[in-house]
Amino acid sequence: MKPHDFTQRRIWLTGASSGIGYALANALINEGARIAVSARNTDKLNELVALAPDRVHSIPFDIMQKEQHRQACDAVVAALGGIDILIMNAGDCHYIDVKQFRAETVEYMQKINFLSMAYTLEEALPVLRRSETPHCVAMSSSAAYVGLPRAEAYGGSKASIKYFFDSLRLDLLDEGIRVSVIYPGFVKTPLTDKNDFPMPMLMEVDKAAAKMVAGIKKGKQEIRTPALFVGILRFIAVLPLRIRLLALKSLVRK
Repeated sequence: MKPHDFTQRRIWLTGASSGIGYALANALINEGARIAVSARNTDKLNELVALAPDRVHSIPFDIMQKEQHRQACDAVVAALGGIDILIMNAGDCHYIDVKQFRAETVEYMQKINFLSMAYTLEEALPVLRRSETPHCVAMSSSAAYVGLPRAEAYGGSKASIKYFFDSLRLDLLDEGIRVSVIYPGFVKTPLTDKNDFPMPMLMEVDKAAAKMVAGIKKGKQEIRTPALFVGILRFIAVLPLRIRLLALKSLVRK
């Protein structure tokens, strides 16, 4: 498949008001894309619209509310005339305290990070099928590759994304719909600013977004950044269980 020319693409990006999503929106706008940006924070969306009012459209909605996805998708189609690239980035991060385990945290992580993508896809996939260059992009995490301490809920939701879109890629192969999954390591955002533990190879958000956009442009099926950090986690994931536990147990809080 040929690389994307973003000046000819209609893009719907969710989770565009903060962190990686906001940086992705800026990068795509700079590439000349026609883009619909979605999130709940209308002020931040309007900042993006102001960068290129003729090409950027604000479509605010709450991804946690399944019934809002159809209206949002209809608004995107009305604004852009269709969707060529769907980038599902919206999400959140909460960690587990196993001594005070609450199933609600797991439920929330699955709904905001994973199920929200299924809600969006249900509405957007029929629209993508009408595109000559359909491309579906999902934001997972390097945490999807290996179980990490306190990441039962967050990592579990990101692993769900990995499995789901690996399967979807196979089922959409004959239709010519590209499927890409992004696996970021630690990226400096308002979410990671709350972390109270070391974050090796922490990337600046604009640099990470530039690499993600380059991967999307090339149609890469898996986009890993920083590649070295994600590669280390992938290597740990294939080690025998006993060795893997030895490698990771030092990360467990006492």
